[in-house]
Amino acid sequence: MKFDRTKNALRNIIFGLLQRIYQLIVPFAMRTAMIYWLGVEYLGLDGLFISVLSVLNLAELGVGSAMVYSMYKPVAEDDRTTICALMKLYKIYYRVIGLVVLVGGLILCPFIPKLISDELPAGMNVYILFLLNLGATVLSYWLFAYKNSILQAYQRADVVSKVTMVVNTIRYAAQFVILFFQHDYYMYLIVTLVSQAGINIATAVVAEKIYPHLKPEGSIPDEQKKVINGRIRDLFTSKIGSVIVNSVDTIVVSAFLGLTVLAVYQNYYYIITALLSIVNILIFSCISGIGNSIITETKEKNFADLKTFTFIISGMACFCTTCLLTIYQPFMKLWVKKEELMFAYPAVICFSVYFFIVEVNTLLNAYKDAAGIWHEDRFRPLVTAIVNLCLNLIMVQFWGIYGIL
Repeated sequence: MKFDRTKNALRNIIFGLLQRIYQLIVPFAMRTAMIYWLGVEYLGLDGLFISVLSVLNLAELGVGSAMVYSMYKPVAEDDRTTICALMKLYKIYYRVIGLVVLVGGLILCPFIPKLISDELPAGMNVYILFLLNLGATVLSYWLFAYKNSILQAYQRADVVSKVTMVVNTIRYAAQFVILFFQHDYYMYLIVTLVSQAGINIATAVVAEKIYPHLKPEGSIPDEQKKVINGRIRDLFTSKIGSVIVNSVDTIVVSAFLGLTVLAVYQNYYYIITALLSIVNILIFSCISGIGNSIITETKEKNFADLKTFTFIISGMACFCTTCLLTIYQPFMKLWVKKEELMFAYPAVICFSVYFFIVEVNTLLNAYKDAAGIWHEDRFRPLVTAIVNLCLNLIMVQFWGIYGIL
């Protein structure tokens, strides 16, 4: 099935851009509300839980990308039998992943207080807070997560963008009311849990409506399943580096420097991730199209596309890095209004350089994922993660937050 890659990519870019702008402005307003109505420590708790759960989510690394990659060829050939069988396999894998994350979270739960170097906000039970966050993560796997694979393989990520925007509008409105009137962090997290379930269910309903003929049924030959499992193993090691690098940084900051410093770090890092999410819409919207192109077009055509993308992304990265270096600090001062909630300018330089490196590397990783080139790269991320962890633990004791950066 040779669908219109340009049309689908353009549609994904438009709705992806709308979603990213939405996710930039509204969560930013929520972070601001938490700073003024709850306290900066709560932002630190949010960042810590997200990082801990990201480590637990290592169980998923590789499954989503490997399964979607496995669908590129049957989608191009309109092989519905194979697509349905892959959906069933995806469904089974995600149920197992959700169980692994749940068990891992319950085992880790007693040790969560050890990751916080200072006092919790008054009246907060860290175990209940962690379990609420854990529940939202587990539900994201158990509730029809496999339906996303169809939308991704057919280059219809715009559907996920629409559903997410609608559900999150309801979520953020409810959380804003809770913060303003009740200042209740428990209810804030309960709304997060319910909204995650809503996104999964709504996405599954829409996917069923668009592709009613695709059901999770049938089975994959053992030989093909072995190939898929090999891709998952390679992807696990390929993606583990970035997850551990980002998550371990946050955990080390919390354990050694405290929730307030972590909240400031997360505020600066939030700007980086928000900017990355907007710039990377161009890349992520085209991944499925790239995968389809690799199957259906010549090697020369694909290499010419890669060079074009490289030129565009490099130029965008240079421009954004320059903007960060010049307006990062004025923006932070306008936002948080307190010098004690800001880092010195050398930290801005570190964050800006980090942004440039990540952005340029994202394009190459996107092509690697679209082409399934994971086996050749499986050791580099592991080395990166180990070196980062060791340097964090050593340098944070001498240079504090600059050691982490």
